[in-house]
Amino acid sequence: MRRRRTGAASPISHPSIELALSAMAAEDLRALVLELVPLLPHQHRALWVDTALDRAARRSGAATVGPQVEEIERCLAAIAAAKARGSEDPATVDAMLLRAKCAFLAREFTVAALLFRAVLVPVCNAEFDLGQDECVFEVLGVDLTRSAAEAAVSLYWTSDPNDRARVILELFDELGAEANPRVPLRDLEEVAREPLPQFDEFLREWSSLLEARVATGRDDQRRYLAERWLVEARERGFSAS
Repeated sequence: MRRRRTGAASPISHPSIELALSAMAAEDLRALVLELVPLLPHQHRALWVDTALDRAARRSGAATVGPQVEEIERCLAAIAAAKARGSEDPATVDAMLLRAKCAFLAREFTVAALLFRAVLVPVCNAEFDLGQDECVFEVLGVDLTRSAAEAAVSLYWTSDPNDRARVILELFDELGAEANPRVPLRDLEEVAREPLPQFDEFLREWSSLLEARVATGRDDQRRYLAERWLVEARERGFSAS
């Protein structure tokens, strides 16, 4: 996954600033952050929230609240409107991806899978314009490859165990180059933060699907990705052959 920096700001390293932060109590630091974050440009603000949620989730017992039914309905309606209009504000897309992430972290995997797919697929396939010059990550703060991995894990938990590999590969096919992971197995395990059930069985079926795709001999991106992903699977000691 690519955790990118969206600005050219230098790290804060002045001794006085470090001393000031060290002297502040946790409540004071929290208040300072909540006061300053809204002042950031949307892309930096979304990146901050995305990163903060990830770091908080690593702590045992860290709680996340999933989106309410009304929020889910508004997200789906906004995506439909963006498709019809042909454009959307990047800040709105970031906000929708963060709602999907909150559902994922709250273990509301059915909702997370629904929202991630509803947002990621049209964004990655340029079904509406976000004002970017070339790639969508130029205007979004949320990490698309991490969102794709979280979407895949959501599908892992909600799919038939015998069909998980096919469903996840189908998702990655739909997302294309904008969000496809470089090392999907590692990415899934990283965002899951807990052992995934029946993972060995998933790996065997995953390898089988990739080997079948490689065997077609087609000269296209899907076959190229299958070759790369198959290397990762074989490094785990799995092969359907």
